[in-house]
Amino acid sequence: MHTIIHLILMSILEVQRDYLLKSSAVLMKPYTQAQLAQELRLSKSVICRTIAMKSIETPWGEEKPIKDFFPTRKALVKLWMEQLFNGDTLPKGLTDEALRKWVKEKYSINLSRRSVNDYRRELDQPNSYKTK
Repeated sequence: MHTIIHLILMSILEVQRDYLLKSSAVLMKPYTQAQLAQELRLSKSVICRTIAMKSIETPWGEEKPIKDFFPTRKALVKLWMEQLFNGDTLPKGLTDEALRKWVKEKYSINLSRRSVNDYRRELDQPNSYKTK
């Protein structure tokens, strides 16, 4: 019989496989402790207490807390937006609406124009009027 920590780690390996193979945070997938608890048919509090203060060593030698493998959708979208702004593929002068469509094409995520604006401001990126 497997222990709870073993089951948790196996689930993380399955869900975050791409991230662990290529060490690119952009490849992380949204995954919550509640989802894991439902999959394992355990209480959310059991999952939380089990992973508290525990870490694992990644294949590239970095020690990471287990809770870092449960990123929120918002944290991932912000990371993806940051990658877009810092990359060379994003055309300059895009409006928030055009940027919203770009994100939907590239990452298949529906965001409101307002959300795109909020992320842009959080990342200190100028609006389309200042980049033209």
